[in-house]
Amino acid sequence: MSSIAPEPRLAQFLEALPTSDLNALCSPPGLGGLWRVRAIRAGLQQNVLVVHRSGKGLAFAPLPPSHRAKDCRCATCIWEYTASEPNSPPVSRERVVALTRRLQTLQMGQTPEVSLDG
Repeated sequence: MSSIAPEPRLAQFLEALPTSDLNALCSPPGLGGLWRVRAIRAGLQQNVLVVHRSGKGLAFAPLPPSHRAKDCRCATCIWEYTASEPNSPPVSRERVVALTRRLQTLQMGQTPEVSLDG
């Protein structure tokens, strides 16, 4: 990592990262999306991911000039390939449909109604 002082949100994320479950999903400040903890840890160790100069989140390190050449084997390409989990099992059609239904009813910023009647 760099010598840039991370902002509190990023600092908390980086502090929790070493003790987090490797298979857990996380959403790193600056990168967004869902990533496996093991992928973020590997990206930081391999200097593929760095603290952004603003200190607000993580960012991709500058790419080498040979990046994306035919059969590129730079650290970023290798990290992206392994982070994509190429050996993971395919997702079933039922799981896709179930997730689609959940996303269709998702409402941001609203608290769910809780009933105390029993």
